[in-house]
Order: sequence, then C-alpha cells, then structure tokens
Amino acid sequence: MLSTRRSPEIAQRLAGAMRASAQQAQLGNAGALCVVDLRMVALRAQQWSELLPRVKPHYAVKCNPDPEIAATLASLGVNFDCASAGELDMVTGLGVSADRVVYAHPCKPPQQLAHAMKQGCKLTVVDGEEELQKVAAVAPDARVLLRIKVRFSFCHALLSQVWRRLGSGAVSHAPCR
Repeated sequence: MLSTRRSPEIAQRLAGAMRASAQQAQLGNAGALCVVDLRMVALRAQQWSELLPRVKPHYAVKCNPDPEIAATLASLGVNFDCASAGELDMVTGLGVSADRVVYAHPCKPPQQLAHAMKQGCKLTVVDGEEELQKVAAVAPDARVLLRIKVRFSFCHALLSQVWRRLGSGAVSHAPCR
C-alpha cells in the first residue's frame, strides 16, 4: 500500500488523477487508471545494472508507452524495444539516440521499417524467411537479430500459443502482410 502521508505532493497528484478518471467515467469514457511510482522504476533499473552489469535491458514500449516511464528509463541508460513508428518517434523525441532502439515488430509494415531506418534505428528482429527478405529489400544496411523458436514442454496453453507465433523454426507459419 502506498503511503501518501510523507508526500503531500504525491497525495495531491494521485487525488487529481483519481478525480480526472472519475470525471471521464461519468462522461462514458471509462478507462484504466495506472499509478506508477517512477522512483521504483528507477530503483529497479539501477538494481538491474548493478546485478547484471553486462546485460543491457531493452524496455518494450508497447507494455506501457508512458513518456515519463520512458524518460526515467532513458536517463538511466536503458535501451528500448519499439514495435511501431509511433513508439520509435516517442522514444527518440525524448532525446534517445535511435541506435539504442531495436525495431522489433514481428510483421513490419515496409513503410514503418523504412521510417525506423531513416531515423537511425538499424537493429531489427526477424522471425522467418519472409521477414528477412522484406528487411533485405527495404533496409539492406540493417543489423538483424533472428528470433529462434524453442519448444518448451512446460509452457502453459496461453504461453505456448504466443511461442507458436514467434520465432523461426521448422514449423511453417502464415505469411506476414
């Protein structure tokens, strides 16, 4: 439980966010209210660096594209995993160099792939031959990571469905368009 007794500023900001969320709900625009302690985000990133100094994390922007979270992580040297031109533009708009970003959409629209390369994001991920051919045609100077399909016998049904979609392997998969 978050204690707001020590920080009146946090209490005021939280109360304001709750009021705004309630007003939106009354207007029929109900949505989720997400409260994030940026100090904890920074602490976890610092702990990662201390415990795994040779591993550079890449924050998946799609999991929470909040600019304040991204800015906090960027200030600590965390890299980014972007899956769209919008995510890439948000991250680079914060001053993050595009060479700290991997463009990781599993089925990249050619226009967005070209945009990423034009912005300086030269690292991308492919899951199969079709994506590799697309990257070769649209961005021949790109650096490529190959996502490999690995079979896990202990995966639960939902997780195994995700793994079935991603990664290059012997099993054929539907073409990306």
